[in-house]
Amino acid sequence: MALWVEKHHGDRGKEFIAERIADLESSGEHGGVQLWRQVAERFSQLGDRGNLKQ
Repeated sequence: MALWVEKHHGDRGKEFIAERIADLESSGEHGGVQLWRQVAERFSQLGDRGNLKQ
């Protein structure tokens, strides 16, 4: 899912994920919140790929 967010939302991915989490929190979807927090972590790791030294 993190790759999908990167592909479809690019630099705005963190904002998109934060909006999903907020929407799910407000509707009481705790499982969805947990899922999207994991997506946020993986999305962050995708951004870190560019910082790795070859």
